Amino acid sequence: ATAGTADDNERSAVLDHLFVTEARELIELMHDALAALPPDAYALTTESIKLAQQAELLEIWGVMHLARQIADSVARNATDLDSADCRRELEGLLQTLTEAIATVDA
Repeated sequence: ATAGTADDNERSAVLDHLFVTEARELIELMHDALAALPPDAYALTTESIKLAQQAELLEIWGVMHLARQIADSVARNATDLDSADCRRELEGLLQTLTEAIATVDA
């Protein structure tokens, strides 16, 4: 019984590591999309939804909610993505998401 538990924990650590690696790549893509002039709303939305779905599958609820907040913010501000206020909001969400991802890998 103990060996099964160790295997489950090891598998979880491997899945978490794979998730974190993929999540960091998606966050990098979102930063690139936000840095574009004008910001790439499609890429921001697509990558944040992809990340939310992956987090949901692994039951990493905080990351899922943060990724959905990014998608919601992009949809809500679609016509104003290049404004300083909107960029600041999205940069703040991406920073919070980055910090949340780091805790998964800890």
